[in-house]
Amino acid sequence: MIVKELKRRVRPRWVSDVRGCLVSRHRLAGLTRRFGLRPLSGNPLARVKKSDTLFILGSGDSINEIRAQEWSQISSADSLGFNGWYLHAFVPSVFVTEPGKDLDQLALEYASIEKRYAGRDTPILIKDMERYRREEMASILEVMPRRLHPRIALTWDWELREDDPARFSARLARLARLGIVTGAGYPVIRTRSSVFYLLVLALRAGYRRIVLCGIDLNGSEYFYEACRSSLEAEGYWVPPRRPLSATHKTEDPGFGPVTVSVALDALHAEVLHKLDISLYVAFRSSKLYSIFPAYFGR
Repeated sequence: MIVKELKRRVRPRWVSDVRGCLVSRHRLAGLTRRFGLRPLSGNPLARVKKSDTLFILGSGDSINEIRAQEWSQISSADSLGFNGWYLHAFVPSVFVTEPGKDLDQLALEYASIEKRYAGRDTPILIKDMERYRREEMASILEVMPRRLHPRIALTWDWELREDDPARFSARLARLARLGIVTGAGYPVIRTRSSVFYLLVLALRAGYRRIVLCGIDLNGSEYFYEACRSSLEAEGYWVPPRRPLSATHKTEDPGFGPVTVSVALDALHAEVLHKLDISLYVAFRSSKLYSIFPAYFGR
């Protein structure tokens, strides 16, 4: 323990980060070969990109407010659903999920993902795997239905850890200047919430307009609570209901001063704006509307 602490104090942070990134990539590559998954890529959305606009589909209950003509706009462009999106009937261009559950619940979720996307070639990305040890990664993939494996790709991602907003912004700017944020040869940067990671995926793929749908951050219910009974009757696993709060935990400074709005504001200022990429929220009801305009104008 004493030796580890001395190394932590003497060794520069970037040395530890580079070493950790390389070890993580080696492990992910090994799992990819072992389970017959899609190849690792620092730009996984490039293969599905067919439009200049990407709709990122979250689980906030404002999803239930999307009108028919707005769904038509979403359908005509590329889309990315994540986490609880398998509970929605709309099939996105790509689906992203993360382990974050015990193996029993994860097996139920993966069975529901297979049920939703059966007979389709929807690519499925799994993020956050670098958080786990090699044997834990293998256990996660082993509870997944084997029929899903050919559609699965693990993403080589890495968490940008910083507790001070000013230092976070400065560090992000430095990584952007080095080409690490945009370059496909580097791990996908993530921090605080899935949305930041998804935006990095989108900018690497070359999208010019990105619309955040169902990213409400106001502590309201998830869209699937309105149809929980029918989903369960159809055989889908629905996550247990959580207590409501005034704000989402990723926007709660009690969990850390670099909230999701702070992180996204920095990403927009230091990267998106300089690349002339426009970022929107779907509706004014999102807490992010104070930073970004409403795409659907209401």
